[in-house]
Amino acid sequence: MQSAIDLHVRAVLETIRNETLRAVFYKLLEDEIEMHENILKYGKVKGWIIPIPVYAEPV
Repeated sequence: MQSAIDLHVRAVLETIRNETLRAVFYKLLEDEIEMHENILKYGKVKGWIIPIPVYAEPV
């Protein structure tokens, strides 16, 4: 999933001159980011994502 996001970011950057093609790749990128966020939310709800401990800085 994350490699697909990276691939579509590179595709958007490569299509500087073609507005229509850039719009297609940008839409794919938006859809995959939304899908990735939904998967993370689902994992948090199910308890599959281990929260990172927060440490206070020494005073």
